[in-house]
Amino acid sequence: MARILLIDDDPALLTDLLALIEQVAPAIAPDTAPTAEQALRLIQRTEYNAIVSDFNMPGLNGMDFLKE
Repeated sequence: MARILLIDDDPALLTDLLALIEQVAPAIAPDTAPTAEQALRLIQRTEYNAIVSDFNMPGLNGMDFLKE
């Protein structure tokens, strides 16, 4: 099963993306993180096939997250 990580500070967007993935690609197991800092903790213990990140977030933005 493919695993993806969705990072966004907008909880409504994360909810919508989860619903879309469930409908369109049930073989994908998504995880979510509301901040880049939380996402960094998740990727230390889980291997992801893809990561989709918002650019503008409080704290680390999307580019800073990629640098980490």
